[in-house]
Amino acid sequence: MVAPGLARVFGARYAPVRLVVLLALAAGYLTLLTDHHAGPGPADWGVVVVAAALGAAGSAWPLPAAVGQAVLLAFAGPLTGAGPSVLLVKVTAALALFELAARRPGRQAALGVVALACGVVASKIDQLPGDVLPLLYGLVVVVGAPLLLGAQLRAAWRLAAQAEQRAQAEARRADEEARRRESDARAAREAERVTIARELHDLVAHHIASILLRVGVARQVLPDLDPEVRKTLDDVHSCATTVLGDLRRLVGVLRDPVTSHGGPSIPLIEPTALTTAVEDVADRGRQLGLVVDTSIDPSAGRLEAVRALTVLRLCQEGLTNAAKHGGRTAHVSLSIRHDSDDTVRLAITNDRRGERADLAPDGSGYGLVGMRERVELLGGELDAGAAGAGWSLTAVLPAFRDSQASSPLPPEPAPEAAAGECTVPARP
Repeated sequence: MVAPGLARVFGARYAPVRLVVLLALAAGYLTLLTDHHAGPGPADWGVVVVAAALGAAGSAWPLPAAVGQAVLLAFAGPLTGAGPSVLLVKVTAALALFELAARRPGRQAALGVVALACGVVASKIDQLPGDVLPLLYGLVVVVGAPLLLGAQLRAAWRLAAQAEQRAQAEARRADEEARRRESDARAAREAERVTIARELHDLVAHHIASILLRVGVARQVLPDLDPEVRKTLDDVHSCATTVLGDLRRLVGVLRDPVTSHGGPSIPLIEPTALTTAVEDVADRGRQLGLVVDTSIDPSAGRLEAVRALTVLRLCQEGLTNAAKHGGRTAHVSLSIRHDSDDTVRLAITNDRRGERADLAPDGSGYGLVGMRERVELLGGELDAGAAGAGWSLTAVLPAFRDSQASSPLPPEPAPEAAAGECTVPARP
């Protein structure tokens, strides 16, 4: 606290202020504290002005200022006839040495000490050898004390500068460590994404391609199939083709490093395509035998891409679960409402009338978990489960906030689909 304050006081910026202060103090001393009968003469005033000017220049040129003060002290007595200005020169000389010791290394400070000591001795040369003790006392006060105080201040400044450098170095190291951790985390995420992409390509995509190939062969080698069977094979072939294309796009997204730096983890759909995509999902359910009634608010086509994709995925998973829980011939109602406050409300219900689809196990349960994660990321609410004699899914997505655009969407959940069922993802 003291060192920075002294640094400002003795800085070059305040040199004019110091000059004015020194002149004011000198004028007050010469006019108020000296003998009025033997008052200061013109020589005293001239010496004081020169001493004050040298003191003001000490911040920029400390060694020349100290040497000049020493020379002025040596000749002040003869010039003024041992007038009152000699004491003021001793004060300004001590301040000059103090500033030199604080601002310059030891060699220059030593030169200033020698010069000022010679000036003190020269100012009392006519009183030697009788006044040795007063001379020694003058050397201690004018030379020794300013030297020690200046050296102490210089040490304090140096310690403060070193502490600041250490703090800056620590801050740089902390920044580098944070960048390194971020880089390591990004590399780990990208390595994980590449691993997932590789497994999707080598395992899942391989099996989907195998299914696609076998269904295609069956359509070719069995020309006399029942029309319903051929329709089913065509449907499986179309679904497998769509899934394989989506898998390839997903693998491309996972392998693209650009998408791992804050972008969405899956491709989004155009908001205007939401209505068409939901109707495609409903048509797929009708092909499976479901009776699907849709009610879609026309303004839903103005939803931003993040909520539009969430609504689409909820519709896909909801119809899949409706078919599983209510049977493939159940009656399903799908409603999408876009309120005036920009809230989206989705409702999917079935009356459980229909043939129970017991063709496959219930699945892993990750579909409902994935839906809930999607809705919670957007700050919404999801309720899914049995409702009376049927099954229902309701979701509320609040008005979109800009900060949600940077929230990564969860990975695509595996739908809880029974054998022979397939949901249609958004068309590119």
